[in-house]
Amino acid sequence: LVVVGFSRGAFTACVFAVFLVEVGLHSELGKDQFHKLFDNWGRKREKGEDTTKVYRDVGLEASRFRRIRTHELGLFDTVAALDGKRPRFLPSAERKKLAFVDKGVLHAAENIFQALALLERRRDFQPCVFRETESDVNLRQCWFAGCHADVGGDKSNNHPLHHFPLLWMMNMLRPSVSFAVTSVFQQVLDYLKR
Repeated sequence: LVVVGFSRGAFTACVFAVFLVEVGLHSELGKDQFHKLFDNWGRKREKGEDTTKVYRDVGLEASRFRRIRTHELGLFDTVAALDGKRPRFLPSAERKKLAFVDKGVLHAAENIFQALALLERRRDFQPCVFRETESDVNLRQCWFAGCHADVGGDKSNNHPLHHFPLLWMMNMLRPSVSFAVTSVFQQVLDYLKR
């Protein structure tokens, strides 16, 4: 399983990866059941409570779930500035309350590739920078010139800074994901010719 996200989407990808390794999924899980399970898990996680009973709390059997460790997480400038777009259980963007993601994500994926903006000055868009601990994750991070939008590929920018993080990420994910490399490079060259 490869999960990729930018900005709030990268943060959401991290939350999802932690959920998959702690709770898991099963093929018959419906959308409504998933939302109940996810919200219940998130509330318990936020409060530091035991999450092993999240299944029973929403009427499901734990034995039917398969826990999944994400193979690769590709994260473009992960930020926790979730505004009104966050799941209900997530608190306002207080980093202390969101610490479970920082700690959990390092055990939720085998490989984490994180592209980070070097020149972002807005407080709400400061990146979540993961630190390797005793986990067995392969954590690779690269800082890129530019601000948040430059790392994520904002096409309204008149400069091609966003191509560099994309090419780096493609290289990191290449063992697991097939890319139409010629097409991507041609688009970069066309952009640079403008």
